[in-house]
Amino acid sequence: MAETVTVAVAGALCIVAAFGVVTSKNPVYSALWLAASMLGVAVLFLAQGAEFLAAVQLIVYAGAVVVLFLFVIMLLGVDRREQLKETLRAQRFGALAVAVPLGATLIALVLLAGGNPVYFGALRHLVAKDNVGQIAEVLFGEYLYPFELTSVLLLGAAIAAIVLAKREAIPK
Repeated sequence: MAETVTVAVAGALCIVAAFGVVTSKNPVYSALWLAASMLGVAVLFLAQGAEFLAAVQLIVYAGAVVVLFLFVIMLLGVDRREQLKETLRAQRFGALAVAVPLGATLIALVLLAGGNPVYFGALRHLVAKDNVGQIAEVLFGEYLYPFELTSVLLLGAAIAAIVLAKREAIPK
């Protein structure tokens, strides 16, 4: 009974915080709502017995990533008024063209797995060993290249944030 209540409260926290991320007009508040959402996800990991993932969720995501988001928000300046004119005219259609196939793929994977999370990617390896050994084996073995690609993507995002922050200094 206590586990059910914990999962329900953490799930509700995740939903309310995600709604707060999307609806907040102030980007600082959005980042704080994101931290609350990540805290709820960490509690859900604990309820599933994934202590390592819960710790990583708190340390890496709720700690480092949200602090990085707040740093970038402050670097870009939250006190400036943004232009309401859309500069990239096709960005909404491009986002839709990417989101619909990805969403359909996710729905298809869930339906094919029949609700059993063991069938999804790296989780199928996490059945017999301890958490840390299983994750290390999968992350640095089978999924080494996607892991490295993610680090390159994060580096590109950090460089893009610096370029956006210095956009006044770039000659037009």
